[in-house]
Amino acid sequence: MKKINQQATQTFAGILEKMDGHEHMRLEYEGYMPLVLEKLEENILTPFGVASHYSLAHYNTQGGDELRDPEIGFLVVDNRREKDQFEFMTIYPCYFFHDILGIARKSIRIKDGRVRGIVKSWQADHALFAGNWLKNIKSQGFLKVDPATFY
Repeated sequence: MKKINQQATQTFAGILEKMDGHEHMRLEYEGYMPLVLEKLEENILTPFGVASHYSLAHYNTQGGDELRDPEIGFLVVDNRREKDQFEFMTIYPCYFFHDILGIARKSIRIKDGRVRGIVKSWQADHALFAGNWLKNIKSQGFLKVDPATFY
């Protein structure tokens, strides 16, 4: 499995920190689509350790419907003892959904709390895209805003 790069890992960790123990969080920053982080599952066995499963998505409203633009699922193996020990945190994208473009690709199959299969080429593409997307999220200022909503 391909992990996201170190810079993207630090950005994702910064977003996670804003959740402050909540299961769902919405960040709003003027001029950009809302960014939503949701914890989906815990204690998933991966080849690289025990992971938590998260969804990170921008939402675009069209015709009253909220569309993912995009949504990426992440498996997060977090073995840090201190919050700045990013070398002990590995993050693996596991799916990519984009409603407007009609794309839905699961690159890592999770069943019964375990990783059961990987489409390596898709997963590598997801890791590359996620790295660039998280770089954009940081440059757009989402790490500077307080959560608009916890739920």
